[in-house]
Amino acid sequence: MTRHRMSTRVTKVVVMAGVVAACAARLSIAQVPTPTPAVTPKAAVQAPSDELADAPGREKAAQCGACHSLDYIRMNSRFLDLTGWTAIVNKMIKAFGAPIPQDDVDAIARYLAEQYGKPAATP
Repeated sequence: MTRHRMSTRVTKVVVMAGVVAACAARLSIAQVPTPTPAVTPKAAVQAPSDELADAPGREKAAQCGACHSLDYIRMNSRFLDLTGWTAIVNKMIKAFGAPIPQDDVDAIARYLAEQYGKPAATP
């Protein structure tokens, strides 16, 4: 290999290393904005972080806290109705192995939909 080709190859490696370092630095300092959840009916006003609204079904829904923060309920609430919450609870049991009895799914989904669910469309 000639001296010129070797010099060109070294230059390319140094330039690539610089590009990779710049990208890595940019990624490490980039801040991704966190979406602010919209105010949800009833519970958003009643319950501070990691507490559930006081209503029938609360004890069963509290089982969700065995695997994750209860803040996830508020974060997803504006998107889910009863059907959506039922699907989410079933997914947690079947896909992630949540220790929730199948008999509790309807009560949990109903509680979550009523306390944290997607607001009903206004005519």
